[in-house]
Amino acid sequence: MKKPFSSPGNGVIIKLDPHLKERKAMSDRDDLHREAVAWYNRGVDFTKAGRHKEALYCYEQALELDPEMVLAWNNKGWSLAELGRHEEALPCFDKVLELDPQSYLAWNNKGRSLADLGRYEEALVYFDKALEINPQYVEAWYNKGSGLLVLGRYHEALICFEEALKYSPRFAPAWYNRGVALLMLGQYEEALESFEKALEINPYYVKAWNNRGGILTKLGRYEEALHSFDKALELNPLDAKIWYNKARILEKLGRTEEAQKCDEQARKLNPNLFQ
Repeated sequence: MKKPFSSPGNGVIIKLDPHLKERKAMSDRDDLHREAVAWYNRGVDFTKAGRHKEALYCYEQALELDPEMVLAWNNKGWSLAELGRHEEALPCFDKVLELDPQSYLAWNNKGRSLADLGRYEEALVYFDKALEINPQYVEAWYNKGSGLLVLGRYHEALICFEEALKYSPRFAPAWYNRGVALLMLGQYEEALESFEKALEINPYYVKAWNNRGGILTKLGRYEEALHSFDKALELNPLDAKIWYNKARILEKLGRTEEAQKCDEQARKLNPNLFQ
């Protein structure tokens, strides 16, 4: 007669767990998930450091272990987009939306990739969906406004940037793009205020210095415009367009020789600018 299995030395009979296999499988899944989370967190660290290739590798490792990790799919798509691989990013965001249709992050991020591919009308649909889910999502308001700017729908774009600023009043790019929309609408004084607000928040905003100079030129305030172009060139001396803009101001001020030198510098940087 076979003896029942018992723990040594105490005579207590231990019955086999009928659900042992299921529990073992569950434990294995938990281990895989923990490892996947560790890879995901490494990816996040690389993303924060701007090291998108390394981040992409980490998110792919996480998804090998846990193919339904929504955040890893989203961040894989984000990394691909940051690497300029937008066509590859799109299926990642589609996978997120398959797993979580309420992910406003994925709706926005797919819109962003579509916009970067030049598919602006399609992108607007995705930004709108993100805002339907989260009406206070600043990035989606900003991205929608940026798409509308490209499409020449300046009044609508202006509304979007003002919505973004309502929720994030120190978002310098929204102030800058608000200025661009106002500039295109011919509202120069208001546009100037927007560019100056962007510069108050971020004094190193080259495009804002350049556009401030452009507005001041239109307003006939040439010395102030010259100062703006000088500030822009101080921050980015390799921008041919700013050298060109500075040359035009110097011409208006009668400083012809200096204007010619600026044109020469612009031509060196970008010969096509004068064609």
